[in-house]
Amino acid sequence: MRELFQVKLREFDLIVFDRFSNRGILPPMYLRNIADYVRGGGALLLSVGPEFTGPSSLAGTPLGQVLPARPATAGAGNGALAEGAFRPRVTEAGTRHPVTQGLAGANAGNAEPAWGRWYRHLRAQPQSGVTVIDGPGGDPLLQLDRVGEGRVALLLSDQIWLWSRGHDGGGPQAELLRRAAHWLMKEPELEEEDLTARIEGGTLTVTRRSVEAGAPPEIAVTAPDGTVTRRVPQPSGGGQAVLELPAGLPGVWQASDGRRTAFAAAAAANPLEMADLRADAGAALPLARATGGGAHWLGAAEAPALPELRRVALGRDATGEAGSGCAATRTIW
Repeated sequence: MRELFQVKLREFDLIVFDRFSNRGILPPMYLRNIADYVRGGGALLLSVGPEFTGPSSLAGTPLGQVLPARPATAGAGNGALAEGAFRPRVTEAGTRHPVTQGLAGANAGNAEPAWGRWYRHLRAQPQSGVTVIDGPGGDPLLQLDRVGEGRVALLLSDQIWLWSRGHDGGGPQAELLRRAAHWLMKEPELEEEDLTARIEGGTLTVTRRSVEAGAPPEIAVTAPDGTVTRRVPQPSGGGQAVLELPAGLPGVWQASDGRRTAFAAAAAANPLEMADLRADAGAALPLARATGGGAHWLGAAEAPALPELRRVALGRDATGEAGSGCAATRTIW
């Protein structure tokens, strides 16, 4: 235990508590170490059930300081436990968050989700972070938060396993947990605020993602020749906005929304170095000779001769007759 929760704790990419009840198994010092691990950049995922409401709840330990929600009636037995069939719903903020944006079967507008029902959840009071999935009466089900340099995800139900079994139609259990885990571990593609650029088929596509509501800001695109074009991207749903521009010039293109910068490289359609791939020293020979060097082929086809390498003084010729020797730094072989 000391090795796991003290000596090697910061080597973990992600710590998961699945319906863990604190019955004296982990001393408060180790739970405090986990809280410090999160603040220092670690990742913590909790999936909780009825045990989260009683006296052995992790919410009542030093780890509770980094949790984004607390039981609605902590210490009052099962007072925070709610039972009854319901379908989890993606919140308005969840439609823009990369962890839940575009989940298969999710509700759209006022429509009901197409995934299976759960039958139990914990009523909780959000303390920080954002609720991306909620339950009956707007009770939070999946709460995400940043704590210091780290991140925490709190799933306030122990029923997600029903989706993996296909109950009542099932649901995206594996995809949701995969996204949550990767977001916790700071995968760049799942950042809430992001700006990316790519060039395909001569078109520059700039994609801006944000969990903030409202119109996207203007994006400044700088071409390789220094020309700056300013355009407002068009919202494409799910917190994303897209800007497309022709990218005819080869080189590095830059896009910025004032807070973040993205780059994309466009290659020439027929670059000079790819125009003729035959072995020929002609292009480099004038430069080699002008600097005291030369260009030679490696012997005959039957018995290739390797050059004899010699050290020469600065300013002296760095090559001789074919096969007589050279300074490799200034001779092409």
